[in-house]
Amino acid sequence: MCPLPQVCLTYQQICQKHMNKYRYATLYDTTNRIPVYSAYKYVGYAPLTRSGSWMIEPQLDNPSASALREMTNEASSEVLLNLQGPAGGAHQAVSCDYENTGYQKGHVYSHCHNCDKDQAEST
Repeated sequence: MCPLPQVCLTYQQICQKHMNKYRYATLYDTTNRIPVYSAYKYVGYAPLTRSGSWMIEPQLDNPSASALREMTNEASSEVLLNLQGPAGGAHQAVSCDYENTGYQKGHVYSHCHNCDKDQAEST
C-alpha cells in the first residue's frame, strides 16, 4: 500500500523493454508527462545515426494492456488504436505535443551511449 496515494498516482515505475530486451528502468511522472530518471547499464559505444522514430510506453496510458508492455513506435497502428480516446497521450508526451512549439523531442539517455542499433532505436 502506498503511504502517499497522490504521489503514487503521479509517478509510475516502468521497466522499458524493446526488441524483447529490457533497456531501462524509469520513474515516469504521468502528470507532467516526463521521465524523472532512467537507469541503464552502459555497455559500450557504436557509431550510429539517430532514428526519426518516437517510442512510447503503451502501459502508461493503458495500464490494462498487458500485451503492450514493450516500447512501441508511436506510428504503429496498434499503438494508435490504444492511444485513441480521452486517455491517449494523457500520461506521456507524444509527437503532436512538440508540433509548432520550437522544442525538440528529448531522449531517455545520451545517444553516444548506444552499443548497437536496437539500443539506439529504443529511445
